Parts: sequence; structure tokens; C-alpha cells
Amino acid sequence: VQNPFGIIGMILLCETNTLYVSTLSGSDRQHERGAVYAIDISAKKIIDKITATDAMGLGITYAAGKRQLFFGTGRSSDIFSVALNRKGKFTGSPKKEFSLLGLGPYGDDKVRRIRTDQYGNLIMHGMSFDFNLIPQREKKETLYNFYYDAESKKWILKL
Repeated sequence: VQNPFGIIGMILLCETNTLYVSTLSGSDRQHERGAVYAIDISAKKIIDKITATDAMGLGITYAAGKRQLFFGTGRSSDIFSVALNRKGKFTGSPKKEFSLLGLGPYGDDKVRRIRTDQYGNLIMHGMSFDFNLIPQREKKETLYNFYYDAESKKWILKL
């Protein structure tokens, strides 16, 4: 059975008028077939995409001299980034930045949502995700705040 989910994450980069959308469509337990699309809103067309990734939670920030799209996946606690060029297209392949593994109440949180504050810090909304459509009665969500340390060139969890 294919995954019934359509759009999972969405974020707009105002400077380029680019909408980033993630989908899990086509994925199943064994195969990661989702994608992240970059859509030029003015032209009403897809200008770029990342395939074979089940991205959940999208966020954009400017750190280390570059604009980046961040996302988590439903398959791991890892957080990935991909740099964006001036036109909003992806430059290079996604790379792992850090992980939520071992953090939170169960140590297996996945990113549900990513937002940034006025300083470019990443605020992650993490929760347990078990690939089912059963609604949770009690939504257990943990907030994680990461800042970029220019000296070590790493994202650090703010305690």
C-alpha cells in the first residue's frame, strides 16, 4: 500500500518568492520515495527537487554565510540541510547536520516542525512518529533550540 499523505511540510522563502513543499507520496515502510520541491510562485512551476527523501518539517535560515533549507525525516532522528542559491534552487546534495537521537522523552524524536528565531537559531518541534494514522490522544512534543557556532562550524543544542 502506498503512503496516502500528500503535502507534509511547506515553507516560503520571501526573498526569491519560492515555496518549498515536501511530500511522502509513493513511500512505504521499505521504500523512501518522497520528495522536496522548490516552486517558483511567480512562474507557477517547479524549479528544483530533491528525490528519495521523506522530509518532515521544513525550515530556512541564514548561517555560515549561506541560506539553507533544513528538514528532518520520518525515518530517522537526523536533521539535514541543503544550501539555496540566489534564485531559490538547491545547491549540492542534502547533508546531515545533527541528530535528535537520544534526546526527548523516548530518545527517538523525529522533527515535526522547524522554525527560526530572529537570530537564525533553529527551533525544532520533535515528537515520536511510528508511521501510523492513529491519532495520539496526548501529543507529546519537545522543543529543541539549536544555534550555529561559527568557531566549531557546528549546530549546538542550547540547554
